Amino acid sequence: PADSGSGYTLVTSKDDGNKEGSMVTFMLHNVFPKYGITYDIIQVSNRSNEFSPTSSYTACCHEVALNSTDICIGNFWTTDERRKFVDFTAGVYSDKFKLIVKQSSDNELSDPS
Repeated sequence: PADSGSGYTLVTSKDDGNKEGSMVTFMLHNVFPKYGITYDIIQVSNRSNEFSPTSSYTACCHEVALNSTDICIGNFWTTDERRKFVDFTAGVYSDKFKLIVKQSSDNELSDPS
């Protein structure tokens, strides 16, 4: 997928701990050669883009479901929609989310439940 605002997940260099590259670069330049995996990079098809016009990630997963490609590498969330038609590996990256909201005018915190 090419529409990631984050530029894909950064990976940490073993040498100095600095963040560099992306998960895609890491897989293609480190993991695949180590295990003798050859690959071709393909574009997501029009059929998959029509299947998911708003998410290149879902469209890429659709390519796997069509057997047009074997894998999609990227910063994916495993959604219920995607799990209906493609399998995922165990997660290799996780995000922590925090919700920040404007404090109410009476300065009391409230529980939305």
